[in-house]
Amino acid sequence: MSPDKTSPVPHLAETRTVKVLEEGQSLSDEQRARIKAWLTANSIEPRLVSADQPVLVEYKTTADRSKQSAGHIHFTQYYVDEEGQKNADCSWKGGALSFPRCVRQKVELEPEPDGDGNA
Repeated sequence: MSPDKTSPVPHLAETRTVKVLEEGQSLSDEQRARIKAWLTANSIEPRLVSADQPVLVEYKTTADRSKQSAGHIHFTQYYVDEEGQKNADCSWKGGALSFPRCVRQKVELEPEPDGDGNA
């Protein structure tokens, strides 16, 4: 193929990332309840999700935007023992041990209501 002729890349895709929670973001009681309900609906235990790390939803879309994936939730989860207690690492000053986790989104996050309580 000559250098002036190019062919399109097959299966071109775009990735869209939505930040649900910023690192260390403060939330109202209503926001916290809405995010906990969404995590639970996606089979994620809210108490195991680190609020000190971002929570993101990543979507893959075809270049023409005709198809979009269900989305994947990316978050940091704490390690827990058999009794459900967070594991700590005494040699690390960061506190509880955690690991990155990704879960396929089954339920979309409800839109945040406006000041009048309307979604």
